[in-house]
Amino acid sequence: MGLQNQFAQLKMCYIAIGIETFEAKGLMDFLTNPAAARILGASMLMSEGDEIMSVIQVTMMCELKYSELRNKPFAHPTCTETLNKLFVNVNE
Repeated sequence: MGLQNQFAQLKMCYIAIGIETFEAKGLMDFLTNPAAARILGASMLMSEGDEIMSVIQVTMMCELKYSELRNKPFAHPTCTETLNKLFVNVNE
């Protein structure tokens, strides 16, 4: 039957740092596998996307569950703190 993957997206206009810096254009997309709670891929079309991609890369290389990103605090103000908000709506 194939994998049951889930897609998650968050637009910069809903991210605190995007609003605070007036850079609210762009978005981030994630493809996840809820059965394994793993991130399969991501794309960032936004300012500061490189900051988040570094965290996602380490998460994928270490085979961490995305709940690790959802449940851990990140520094404010950064784009990385948005990962908590993004993964709250992804089911495991």
